[in-house]
Amino acid sequence: MRYGWSLDCELWRNLRNHIQNTQWTELPFITPSVAVAPPLPGTYLIVARPPLNGHNVLEQLRTPLYVGHTQNLRRRMREHLKRRAHLFLTFGTGRLLFCYSTAPTVPIARTIEQSLISAFGPPDNSRASIRVVAGAPIPAGRPLSRRTP
Repeated sequence: MRYGWSLDCELWRNLRNHIQNTQWTELPFITPSVAVAPPLPGTYLIVARPPLNGHNVLEQLRTPLYVGHTQNLRRRMREHLKRRAHLFLTFGTGRLLFCYSTAPTVPIARTIEQSLISAFGPPDNSRASIRVVAGAPIPAGRPLSRRTP
């Protein structure tokens, strides 16, 4: 799995096409913000600013750590705040954001989610990685043989 921003122009064009008519809202990733998030379907990102004090240009950088879609943005934000305590230990309070865009349907939110994952390669997305490789490796150039049980 590739983590980090893609260098493939096609992935960025695809993302641009999927988000061209979306509006995004940014909330501090803290418990009081949950009440502001709408109970609607949508796509969201958990975004971090680096924990660097006194490095003005670097402190302005932002990186998506996680991308998801949901039927209910408010509920999902609440769940992430409970499960992602490790992010607060790494980045500190005030450096994490919950950015979201509502969607008319979950399938539309899922399409936007996949485009965001492909372009940004967020490190906390398990869907973006291969978890299991079945079978023994086959050396390059060797034909696959039919195995009998």
